[in-house]
Amino acid sequence: MENNPYSYHLFLFPFQWDYIPGGKLKKDVDFETRTKLDICEQQFEPTLWKRNPFTIGEETDAHTDYNEFTFFYDFVRKSIFDYEDVHDENDRLRYFQYNRQNIGTYSITARAGDNPSTIYTLNIISISLHLYNTGVGILTYNLKNMDYPDPEAVLRINEFGRRIYPQFLGKNFTTETKNAFLPDKIEVDFKDGRDSSVETFSYFNDQTNLQRSSTKLPKHIMHLFDETLFTDQDKEDERILITNIMDDRMFTLCWYGNNQISRELKTNNSDLKNYAYAKSEWWYKYIFCDKDWPSCQNEYLLQDSLEAHTYARWASYGTYFGITRETFMLLTSDISQLTNFKAPPLYDHLRTIYFQIVVLCLISRSSLLRFSGEVARLGDLANHHKLSEKQFFKPIEK
Repeated sequence: MENNPYSYHLFLFPFQWDYIPGGKLKKDVDFETRTKLDICEQQFEPTLWKRNPFTIGEETDAHTDYNEFTFFYDFVRKSIFDYEDVHDENDRLRYFQYNRQNIGTYSITARAGDNPSTIYTLNIISISLHLYNTGVGILTYNLKNMDYPDPEAVLRINEFGRRIYPQFLGKNFTTETKNAFLPDKIEVDFKDGRDSSVETFSYFNDQTNLQRSSTKLPKHIMHLFDETLFTDQDKEDERILITNIMDDRMFTLCWYGNNQISRELKTNNSDLKNYAYAKSEWWYKYIFCDKDWPSCQNEYLLQDSLEAHTYARWASYGTYFGITRETFMLLTSDISQLTNFKAPPLYDHLRTIYFQIVVLCLISRSSLLRFSGEVARLGDLANHHKLSEKQFFKPIEK
């Protein structure tokens, strides 16, 4: 496996955004004004961010781009590819790439129980941003692991690397969270001419901070929006307010190549339906982003969950897909063995075709949550501000 990665990791951060003119509150600005993509596009410094319309052969190899593009129906392409068409301007999506010339690093410092902290450093392949006219977006870290073949290391990279804020706080604030699954530190060197971004989650150790705002996006996300109107802090100035729309973790895609585990999971007894993956604690931990032990401690429920969340069509080839509401995971043989068997480059498909499927799902889910929030907001305006019929129906129409 010389020069081949052991695994790929993609962390996707779905969020909501609102453009709010200076001196106004969000409730005073209609939905159409708050979701103008042109204003977003004007924010990005060309030396750091570049709008990157889809062109076959520009992103990766021509054949890889072709496979990704032709996989989807034409009407679906306009929702995931920002491509230039003189006959049909795409007004629903803008796609950007960050600092494509230089490859940086994404370092995760994680506690190992009573042991000293361990650092996992992954190479950044790309950082991308989808912005939609529904007022939602997806920021994606596309990473590769060149140094950690151990299965437990892959589990820990996924569990710790996806976190954006503490899921809970203990008596000692983040101490208990870091003993569970919050990283000690995430440090990202963007190779963009600026200092590395270091997030230690110390904000959540100060009660005064929590009283002011209980949520705060991490520095390795907000660093990417420096020198723009994008902010996670509401204020009176002109701004594009970013709000987390789901929970404390990013959606995770992962491909991992391991010959031994791939073989072990396909073993079966005389009952052809009884593959080993259906009882594998490691497979459960992998697809549900656990690390030390499975988050299901009932062997019957564990098997039911694995059968429900595993796509095992290619089990005899040692290829398994695991899909949950927070993950899309793929396990195969390593790249060398896949190449020897003349197998499809599934590790590339994960970062292209399957990635786009996940983007579609996340945008659909995020947009529905966004619209639900808008309905609740309008209902609140009507009930508390005694709007006239005209005042009420105009924002609904927008």
